[in-house]
Amino acid sequence: MVRNFFSYVFALVLMAADYVAIMAAFAAAYIIRVDIDGRQLIRDIQGWEFMLIMAVLLPLWIAVFAALGLYRQDVYRRKLRELMLLVIGSAVGMLLVIAYDFANLDTIFPARRVPIYAAFLTVIFLWIGRWVMSIIRRRLFRVGYGVANVLVIGNTHMTTEVIRQLRRTEHTGHRIVAAMSNTKWLREFSGMNIARMTNLTEALEFMGSGKVNVVIQTERYSDPKKNQKIINTAHSNHIGYKFVPHEDGILSSNLQVDLLAGIPVVSAYPTALIGWGRILKRAYDIVLAVVGLIASLPIWFVVALVIRFTDPKGPVLYMHKRVTRYGKTIKVYKLRSMYWEYCAGKKTEEQIFAEMGRKDLLAEWKENQKVDNDPRIMPIGRLIRKYSLDELPQLWNVLLGDLSLIGPRAVTKKELDRYAKSSPLFLSIKPGVTGLWQVSGRNEDTYDERIALDLYYVRNWSFLLDLKITYLTIGAVLKGSGK
Repeated sequence: MVRNFFSYVFALVLMAADYVAIMAAFAAAYIIRVDIDGRQLIRDIQGWEFMLIMAVLLPLWIAVFAALGLYRQDVYRRKLRELMLLVIGSAVGMLLVIAYDFANLDTIFPARRVPIYAAFLTVIFLWIGRWVMSIIRRRLFRVGYGVANVLVIGNTHMTTEVIRQLRRTEHTGHRIVAAMSNTKWLREFSGMNIARMTNLTEALEFMGSGKVNVVIQTERYSDPKKNQKIINTAHSNHIGYKFVPHEDGILSSNLQVDLLAGIPVVSAYPTALIGWGRILKRAYDIVLAVVGLIASLPIWFVVALVIRFTDPKGPVLYMHKRVTRYGKTIKVYKLRSMYWEYCAGKKTEEQIFAEMGRKDLLAEWKENQKVDNDPRIMPIGRLIRKYSLDELPQLWNVLLGDLSLIGPRAVTKKELDRYAKSSPLFLSIKPGVTGLWQVSGRNEDTYDERIALDLYYVRNWSFLLDLKITYLTIGAVLKGSGK
């Protein structure tokens, strides 16, 4: 967890450093041509105005870098490849700036040589900036910040190779803390402070100790159950899993091939929502949540008044405990749709339905965690549920980071038992205000079908899928197909 956070923060800082480097290159180009070179200019543009235009255009340049992968670890740790992509990205970025200049009625450059000077200076400044950032990263690794503790499992020659390549923590950002392997592979590392295990049971227990950030497996066991135990234990404890192949033909839907200190490894992820996809999804959440909250304030006010007059005993907002990513408990906000005496949490559903003389509804509740024509719901509650207005306060949960706008259902701890062995997978991402099951039949799906749709979303996330669900959710809400 700490290691992943460090990687994301470093990538964001690297992005900011690139932005500053490009801005500095254009500033230097402007000074060289305008202040030092005394020849006539094609446009008399002030320095502050020129730099303001560049400041607005350069995010597109940074987006090109991100698309080329310049903020991924496997790129910025390979200097030759990084330099090549910096040159390519800078050429594309400069073309975008020139295209904007061409489309403008008046040129944004004081002279034609400014973009030429800037093109050369950009690559130089970017390279210097990234060299400084690599030094800072190594210094942080040296003092232990952002370092991943590694457990190596396997009896192949790659076990020795992995330990040998990763032993220089200041360069790799990894620290070998334990190994489960035969002694012959660890003989040359007798001087290292490595916890040694002789069987898989000990290794699995160590993975649950909280002392490991990454597990590297160097051997595929002939018994598939052993391999699955390692992956499941890694995912259950929310630690990274990497496999170092010593044969070809390893394929899987959520595997990613990386280079770790020059060694080819395969990272197994429980979900497709990783890396920059997670950052993009969070940005999407924030933008839509802010817009949604502002736009829905009048609706909140009207609905709140009706709830207050209908059932003045209870509050307008109702908070319910749900489970979010990694099993953390959160309070989810909703506009109250039930009579307060039925949603205060003092009685179970069995007691409530018994007192109402509606024990016939209990079986339906146990099966689907909902009841058609629920007598506990107020008249205004039926209306706001029909158009999903009761869920508007959850946009605040989205801003807080407890929920995502789109994701699997937010369930209670009791409901989580129904996910059985799939619960670690389900808890690998944040639940959503809306999701795939809501737009795939809404409440008409059975509970098991809803679970299947939730797990499908976790495994197969994509930003395009989020956009599609957003579009379908808007349609479902306007049609009033909710219950």
